[in-house]
Amino acid sequence: MNDSLSVYLNLDMENRSRNEEVIRKIDKLLLTVGMKYSGIMNIYVPVDRKKRDQIVFQAEELLRATDWLKDILAYTMVGTLTNACPVEEILTDRMSNPSPEKLWYYEQYYQKTGQLPHAIVVDENRQLRDGYISWLLAKKYDVQADVYEMVSEQPLRKIVKGMHVELSGGKWRRKSERRYTWSLSAKTADCR
Repeated sequence: MNDSLSVYLNLDMENRSRNEEVIRKIDKLLLTVGMKYSGIMNIYVPVDRKKRDQIVFQAEELLRATDWLKDILAYTMVGTLTNACPVEEILTDRMSNPSPEKLWYYEQYYQKTGQLPHAIVVDENRQLRDGYISWLLAKKYDVQADVYEMVSEQPLRKIVKGMHVELSGGKWRRKSERRYTWSLSAKTADCR
């Protein structure tokens, strides 16, 4: 989901030719790890979108490790597109329906906060990979939702920290004070 890298520099605004040379050197440097200049402002994009997470990470490391950039590089910022496709075009045929209790819980969350509970993530074929309940709520309430794109070959992984709860008397209650950590992978969970 790392779609771009913005590079911010401390440049001497009175030395235009030196600044242009620095930018040309950065262009060449980033090409060595698969990033190219986008043509817009100071934004670089991965050449191979399927390896974009790895490429953006390598580009950030390279910029920080480059000696001649030590006093010039101010900071970098990773950009993520949130408009991969309209909610109406998302394919959900591989999803299974959530339990009524789970759907009710997240609908209550949406009604109280006005926020969808999770990100909506699709692959390059617009197949939903994560965020099915958010998709259901976005459709039901006609909400403009952020939709992120992941490459289908890349495992989608979530770390969930929480407690076991149960529905009792119309309210969610903790079963105990013990906290748990779960690691979920879309590859192993089959996107459901």
